[in-house]
Amino acid sequence: MQANKVHISEIIGSRYNVSSYKSSISSLYKSISQSKYRLCKLRDVAGFQAGYAFKSKDYIPNSDCKLITIGNIYKNDIDVTNTVYLPSEYYETYYNFRISKGDVLIAMTGATIGKLGVYSSDDKALLNQRVGMFIPKEIDALYLMSLLDTEIYQKIIKNKAGGGAQPNISESELMSIEIPVPTIETQNEIVALYNKAQEEKKIK
Repeated sequence: MQANKVHISEIIGSRYNVSSYKSSISSLYKSISQSKYRLCKLRDVAGFQAGYAFKSKDYIPNSDCKLITIGNIYKNDIDVTNTVYLPSEYYETYYNFRISKGDVLIAMTGATIGKLGVYSSDDKALLNQRVGMFIPKEIDALYLMSLLDTEIYQKIIKNKAGGGAQPNISESELMSIEIPVPTIETQNEIVALYNKAQEEKKIK
């Protein structure tokens, strides 16, 4: 069996290493182009939903409807222990912004731009502005997160966001990023390896 043997560097391309990460953006794209797997733009394998600008006056002390903000994305997870709440009926009214268990969220503005997390709760929740949510069509959600969480893709995301005190990345810029898409079996191997590495970090 080959489980847990496929490394992310094999997916991205032979040039993926620390030195290429420190090199120019053009070198990073060249590394990706050398992948032996088919390359697709993100928009070809996943949909995307940006969050809604809920107003602070709508926040209430407690309900069964949580609001997930950029501050809740923490270490590849979504921390629901410190959230604000919206009226229960908002979950039906703003159904386009519902978050489901297993969804992958990404920070789209600020110093933590590109930060990712998986929603692992069963609690009802809605997506706030400045946060985006991937809707996989032809790709495993956790594989996508493990790929975008690599140094090479984090640098690409930050480059597309530009500089300034408050960098932003638009949906069109994010979804134009090209990624390698291996077979679902290989994606699962990558996810297993990624999860193992994350657990080892927690132990340390």
